[in-house]
Amino acid sequence: MKLNIPINIWLFWSVSILNFMLPVFSEFNTLCFGERLNGTVMSQKRVSVPHGSVMKSVIQFQFEGVNFKIDGPDNVVYEVGELLPLIINKSNPQETLIASLSGFIVHDRYIKPLVAFILWSAFYSVLQQIKKEEKTKTKQKKKKGTKLLN
Repeated sequence: MKLNIPINIWLFWSVSILNFMLPVFSEFNTLCFGERLNGTVMSQKRVSVPHGSVMKSVIQFQFEGVNFKIDGPDNVVYEVGELLPLIINKSNPQETLIASLSGFIVHDRYIKPLVAFILWSAFYSVLQQIKKEEKTKTKQKKKKGTKLLN
């Protein structure tokens, strides 16, 4: 069986990068046009979830004279009183991004792309292995053919 799927290393990395950019694209409006301000960590709380419990930091900020409280990412605990850079969605201030590496990447929005990357890597690896085996078989057949002719 001959596989003729043209996937090379450039296509692999292009798809991988696009996969990890999906969460950035989904927050594009907030990232580009959101209001940047600081929030203060008020407390930590333990929240029950179906598989146990997680710790969350409670972050308070003021936007257009109104106080808002949001929960930080799961199991990322900031110190009480710490100032965090935030990006606020002006049309819905509850949709807020913590403008830091831990606030953006350590979030549920990156779980699906991570799983997709693992599956994509496995698919690519298997495909490369099959192509190597086909090349080896072709070379062996050519060697056998030349030995029979001699």
